[in-house]
Amino acid sequence: MWTDKEIEKVKSPNIVTPAYVYKLSFIDEQYKKLRTCLGNDIDIVYSVKANSNEKIIKRLNNFDVFFDCASIAEISLVLRSGIDSKKISFVGPAKTYQDMKYAVESGVGHIICESLLQVKVLSEVLNNLKKKQKILIRINPNSKETSGSLVMGGVPSQFGIDEDNLQEIFDFLEDSHLIELEGFHFFLKSQVFDHKELEEKLHRAHFDSKRLAEKFGLNIKRVNLGGGFAIGYYSGQDDSKIGKIDICKPYQQKHVNTVESGRFLVAPAGVFVTSVIDIKTSYGKQFVIVDGGLSCNAAVAGIGQIIKRNYKIKVVGKKELEETYTVAGPSCTPIDILAVDIQLPKLEVGDKIVFLNCGAYGASYSPVNFLHLKKPSEYIID
Repeated sequence: MWTDKEIEKVKSPNIVTPAYVYKLSFIDEQYKKLRTCLGNDIDIVYSVKANSNEKIIKRLNNFDVFFDCASIAEISLVLRSGIDSKKISFVGPAKTYQDMKYAVESGVGHIICESLLQVKVLSEVLNNLKKKQKILIRINPNSKETSGSLVMGGVPSQFGIDEDNLQEIFDFLEDSHLIELEGFHFFLKSQVFDHKELEEKLHRAHFDSKRLAEKFGLNIKRVNLGGGFAIGYYSGQDDSKIGKIDICKPYQQKHVNTVESGRFLVAPAGVFVTSVIDIKTSYGKQFVIVDGGLSCNAAVAGIGQIIKRNYKIKVVGKKELEETYTVAGPSCTPIDILAVDIQLPKLEVGDKIVFLNCGAYGASYSPVNFLHLKKPSEYIID
């Protein structure tokens, strides 16, 4: 991935910081890893929210990838990128009438319904447009997840429909001839490093879909099993152990399993680059002030973390670790801290500090209008 030789490329004066730099061939490598892991009998769905850069979307479209969109703006962006609308699924817990009307008129492949009201609103849209639409029902299963960085299934949640509430959904669908229920959608948690745990999670979703299909007498054609493939942002996190998963075989004719991935596909392809603006000592601690902080990269700043942990960092053109620094962003808030007490080479004003694994949940995840500081640029070096 980002070797010292690759890192040297961001030294170019054409790369103006703060910036995200993407190497698209690394996305190819991640896709091949995931395909090797899953085998050929499963569809891969890219979560556009991870990174909606148009060139990244176009690159992924070189492979047989589907696209999960969480807003009509994402749908529009993906369509502008030349993606077949049938490869798009529309997700999210807050879809309005206008949202679903746009999705239906755009010809998206599936709308993921997450409540009875969403199903009813979609039915109204279809009746008015006199069109049919395929859907998946997002399930919040009874089985409870207990680990992972983001748990979204088996607990009280705004996402999906509790198992105990499914009957009213299917009762309504019996009288709807324009909604075509194709299957289920699961997503229980993200950032699962243990290979066997991830395999067990996907199998559990598969088992739950089979159990529910049999319970309600449904002919299922598609099941999104979720995802959870992890990326090692911090020291001690190893994401290299992903191995071949014994993927679940379809249990009904024409049933397709899909797996969702965002950060695993694109995070390693991107780095966040900042320049040193100032260096100062305060009560015995060295602070480095850089030109890009939480407004450019909220994840690196630790927004949402309970305990602040340092991303993996490189300094362009320097290797030997000599000094201990706390790296701070440019905004006037004490939470704009990118790294705490980290060993780095001796720094000078103008040095470029590079944060690894920033190809996902970067600029689009960050409060880029905060203080109206300089917004990050994006560069492709392939």
